[in-house]
Amino acid sequence: MLSDDVLDYLGRLPESAHVLLPFENTTARDQALLRYIREAVSQNKMVIHLCENPDRDKEQVLGGDVKSGRPNQLRIMAVRDVYTNPLSMQTAVGFWRSETESALKQGFSGLAESADGTSVLSEDLMRFEEAVGRSLSIKSMTALCLYDARRFVGRNENLLIRLLSFHGHVIFPGIAGRMY
Repeated sequence: MLSDDVLDYLGRLPESAHVLLPFENTTARDQALLRYIREAVSQNKMVIHLCENPDRDKEQVLGGDVKSGRPNQLRIMAVRDVYTNPLSMQTAVGFWRSETESALKQGFSGLAESADGTSVLSEDLMRFEEAVGRSLSIKSMTALCLYDARRFVGRNENLLIRLLSFHGHVIFPGIAGRMY
């Protein structure tokens, strides 16, 4: 379980925040994701969530708890629909730019993106995270990047360290804050 302070942090993220949440179990992931989505909807943001199993997240994470007030405000998509193998940096960045522009044109205050990248973790995705981390150049977009921390223990610690260095904000159980 994530602390109330950590969950409150998700509601106070600044525009263009690039956030890393390495989760230890699906309960923590789902708890953070639900808070993030609720806050975004309450702030009149369009929300796009990418995950391995969209049907599972629609039922288990949201469970009817998030009521979007407008058509097209909340979309849950398969992560592989955007982060293809091999990943095209131009296509991925273009997708988020286009979706942010679409959100603003529809009268939303911005775009809140979340993606569980665990199933598509690759060197290409690491390069994408690094490019986004150097400068989240998509104004009016906030990004919550979710990764299963158990995938890193004992074999991929260097990848976790790299991910930490690419994100301006990090959330661990009991800890949340700005990295730089």
